[in-house]
Amino acid sequence: MLGIKRTLASTALIVLVAVPCLAATIEEVEKDLVAAIKKTKSMKGNMKSDIHVTFQGYEMSSVSEATIEALRDGETFKMRTEGTAKSSQKMGGNETKNEQKMMTISDGEYSYSLVESEGTKNATKTKPISAEEMPWSHYGKDVELKVLPDEKIDDADCYVVEMKMAPGGPAVGMDKIVFYCRKDCGMQVKTVGYTPEGKVMMTTVVTDLELNKSIPPSRFVFEAPEGVTVVDMSETQMP
Repeated sequence: MLGIKRTLASTALIVLVAVPCLAATIEEVEKDLVAAIKKTKSMKGNMKSDIHVTFQGYEMSSVSEATIEALRDGETFKMRTEGTAKSSQKMGGNETKNEQKMMTISDGEYSYSLVESEGTKNATKTKPISAEEMPWSHYGKDVELKVLPDEKIDDADCYVVEMKMAPGGPAVGMDKIVFYCRKDCGMQVKTVGYTPEGKVMMTTVVTDLELNKSIPPSRFVFEAPEGVTVVDMSETQMP
């Protein structure tokens, strides 16, 4: 009898090993990420983005670096990003370069953006994006989503979601985007965009991420610089 039990146990183990692990569905991924975001009290990190676009004789390159801060206030996240961007554009043999300082503060009710370029400051007020919205939800409903195998970034387990762009979508020249979101906090820590030829045209990475550390609430209060009028676009339907 003992031998039979051992044989049955061995057979069961072989069957379990032989059956592949089923990949999570996009609905399961979104549910897990929302739960992770809801339990996160705060986060701080550094973000860097590189973009290079070539399209019908037009070429644009941009590099931006920013700090990110977020603080949970009840059911919402207050957020702040602050950094710089350098870009160049080429068309018809002409090249223009630009440098900007940028700051965005979301106080939970509204989002304020301040951009300084060539000595001029402009500020706008818009409706904030919910921290619990998935990054792929801003590209319309006609995209194709696929869950790829998990990966580790900075030793943290990440869900990986590939989004195939819809024809005529908002990202010109981009065929697909791959999102890497940490399972422990829901943070989108890496994003890679590809051309139809499979070349990387956009990369954004978040590093030095710190979770649940103390952040003063005063960091999420926006005050327009003297002489700068805030343009209210909170009732404008953004594409």
